[in-house]
Amino acid sequence: MSRKKSSLAVLLVGLALALGSCSLGQAPEQSISFATTAGNRQVMESIISQFEAANPGITVDAEFDSSDQYAAALQDGLVAGSAPDVFTLTPGVGTPLSMATLVAEGHLADLTGTEWSDRLPTGLGELTEVDGKRYAVTHDVTGIGVVFNGAAVERAGLKLPNTWSQVLQFCVDARSAGTVAFALGAKTAWNTQLITYALTSTLVYAAEPDFDARMASGQASFSDSAWREALDKYLQMQQAGCFTDDPTNLSYEDASWLVAKGDALSIVLPTSSVASIREDTPEDDRLGMYPLPATEDEFATTMPIGAGTLFAVNADSQQNEAALKFLDFLASDPIQAEYVRDMGTVPAFRPKDFQFEPALVFALPYLDQQRSNPLPDQTWPNTGVQLAHMTGVQQLLAGEATVDEVLAAMDAAYREGVVRPG
Repeated sequence: MSRKKSSLAVLLVGLALALGSCSLGQAPEQSISFATTAGNRQVMESIISQFEAANPGITVDAEFDSSDQYAAALQDGLVAGSAPDVFTLTPGVGTPLSMATLVAEGHLADLTGTEWSDRLPTGLGELTEVDGKRYAVTHDVTGIGVVFNGAAVERAGLKLPNTWSQVLQFCVDARSAGTVAFALGAKTAWNTQLITYALTSTLVYAAEPDFDARMASGQASFSDSAWREALDKYLQMQQAGCFTDDPTNLSYEDASWLVAKGDALSIVLPTSSVASIREDTPEDDRLGMYPLPATEDEFATTMPIGAGTLFAVNADSQQNEAALKFLDFLASDPIQAEYVRDMGTVPAFRPKDFQFEPALVFALPYLDQQRSNPLPDQTWPNTGVQLAHMTGVQQLLAGEATVDEVLAAMDAAYREGVVRPG
């Protein structure tokens, strides 16, 4: 009997201690899992440390894998019901890990009504929602425009173009000055698509805001749209001597190097590429950026933008409250500022007192005035369309394909396996 009384006393003491802890307001320990690619490791480890310091009792168990390993592990986890509480994904519907695809499969928690939801710029809002509901947050914007070496342009005695005809004249005048207007690293496949995207933002998506919806319903095609004009103008640039000689044998890295050293005046690139160019640019060579004109109306020019890394919450998370708290923390001004500074990009929101990369300041009016359109490939139904476009442009520049053939290949790829949520 004495042993039973002793055990009961220990039990009562333990219970009293537990109740006492609760009465003192100490929250139970919580742990949330988070996964992303290895490229985010440095900045996310810093952000996670800050989150844990600001939220005692919540720990974040993070995993960082290579892109291929990450994609495979996340897909397997979502199917098995063992995916992390918070993870990163891509916009659009083009891959198994695209946001709209995962929404259609019921894997993402609805984030509508969060404090940060209504602060996203219009273009980004469309890329983080499905059927009017928000499912992800992003820190950064990727815009595509013309990165130029200001000192090199000045040495050539030229002015930057504001209209399409001025673009072609800029190319002719650059050749006369002994240089080249645009470096183009078309040997690197993804580099081939940037000029088309820059032109179609104005020619297609600004002129026909419902183009994506009409494509999805089968009422429009690349072949019977201003995509044809964009590819025609791509060829006009080549014929006007705009590009470095034999661009299909020049890599992205080598093309960027030419601009950094002032051996080419400019290059069409994403905003995220500016930081790496600046590292190779002498301090007195002023880098800048502007949207590529596509028409004779300089005020009609728009800029293609895309969401950077998206963060979402697993719909099956058992730690939903803590996961949402982590997402709110990611969307806060100081954390967003740290993320975009580390990645060298443009912030999706506008952190107070944020010091922008000088060359990227050009993008702000386009976001503020909603003179932007989503990157085309972030709304395409599969990855085949982008591949057909990239390969097609390489063949176009090499004289191995016609505009008709490139557009037909893109249309065929679009029609294969179209997947739409709902």
